[in-house]
Amino acid sequence: MLYSIGNRIWILSMEEETDRPNLGYIQGSKDSLFIDVGNSPRHMEKMMQALNVQNLPLPTMAVLTHWHWDHTFGLCAFEGISFSTKETARQLSLMQSWKWDHQSMRNRLKSGEEILFCHHHMRMEYENTENIQIKLPTVTFEKRLEINLGDRTVELEKIGGPHSEDSLWAYLPEEKVLFAGDADSGDYYGLEGQYDSMKLRKYIERLEEKDFELYIHGHRPILKKKEILKELYLALNHMK
Repeated sequence: MLYSIGNRIWILSMEEETDRPNLGYIQGSKDSLFIDVGNSPRHMEKMMQALNVQNLPLPTMAVLTHWHWDHTFGLCAFEGISFSTKETARQLSLMQSWKWDHQSMRNRLKSGEEILFCHHHMRMEYENTENIQIKLPTVTFEKRLEINLGDRTVELEKIGGPHSEDSLWAYLPEEKVLFAGDADSGDYYGLEGQYDSMKLRKYIERLEEKDFELYIHGHRPILKKKEILKELYLALNHMK
């Protein structure tokens, strides 16, 4: 379902069955932009169709919040300019060399390059995983980048965090909306979904400093600032 959360900001709801995350859409007076591009061309096409139903213009730009497959594998179905951190692009470039037949995927499970959760959901999302195509972002940056959509700004900032070192925030200062991807989640590749306490504490400190009202996570309902901070402090306190 595509729904509005504010002044020309839309969200395509997450789908747990095949691990499809929330996808964001921001309409500016000159350009429009996606936040994340989905886990497959089918996911991206669903977003495009939803925009058409609402008579919304298709975006010319897209932002990748981090490298994980569910946020990036739909990029091959998007023809506009895309943005990511340099680390995200490096990981996607590595994955371009991977083979996607069943045996190759199982080998990456054994080596630890991939995890069972992602392996399982990829095979559910794709009828034939050998059709997976990985496209690289057009523009990369080290720390910060600002995108002007006309009457609104999208501020990109590499934030890292407990989930993945390449994670970025996409912040809309005019709306005080923060798209965080999965940045506050645990580390599923290194810690089996658990938190690194130092990284979590640093992330909470950065959240405290940020002037936002709504927090958009990749796989959860929308939260207010006080709600996400309360949850993360609880997680941190449980680690003591």
